[in-house]
Amino acid sequence: MMKSVLLLCAAMIIVPSSCYALSDDLSAMLSFIADWTPKDPSWTEAVPVCSWVGVKCSPNGTVTVFDVGNRAMTGTFNGSRLPANIKTLYLDYNRFTGTPILGGLLAALTFVDLSNNDFNGPLDLSGIPRSLWDYCLYVSSPTLILSRNQFCGSTNVSMPCACAVSDGKCNYTANILHFAPCNDGK
Repeated sequence: MMKSVLLLCAAMIIVPSSCYALSDDLSAMLSFIADWTPKDPSWTEAVPVCSWVGVKCSPNGTVTVFDVGNRAMTGTFNGSRLPANIKTLYLDYNRFTGTPILGGLLAALTFVDLSNNDFNGPLDLSGIPRSLWDYCLYVSSPTLILSRNQFCGSTNVSMPCACAVSDGKCNYTANILHFAPCNDGK
C-alpha cells in the first residue's frame, strides 16, 4: 500500500495537476452547450476547447469567439454560462427556443447574434453588459441582433444598438424595443 501511495505522489510531481482539471473555458463551454443537439463530435472534454469546431481562442488560450450559426441546432441559451473572455457569439440561423437569458452576459462581449431562431417570450435586457453598447458606438452598427424570433412585449430598458425587427432593417438607435403583445393566456 505504501508503494502505491509513493508512486501516486511521484506521478503527481511529474504530471501537473492541471492535466486532471478541466480548464475554466472548457467547463463553461460544456455547461453552455449542455442541452444542445446535435452536438459537434469535437465538443467534449476530451478535446481541447480551442480545437472545438466554431471556437477561436486568443494566443493565451482563452475562448474569444464561438460561431455556430446555421447548424440546425436546438436547445436553450443562458449567457451566464459563457466563458469569461468571450467577445463574439454567433448563434444565428438555428432552432434555439425559450426566452434567452441575457442578464448574465459577460463584460467582454462586443457582439451577439441570436437572429433567426425560435426564441420567444418577453425579453429581459436589464443585465446587458456595457461592452455591447460601447462597441456599437465605435462601429456604428448593431451589436445585439435579435431579429426573426418570436419575442413579445417591450424591453424593460433603453437599448441603443440592438436589432430586433423582423424585416431585417435594424434601427440601432432605438431607445426601447417593441415586440408583439405577449399572450397572457386570456
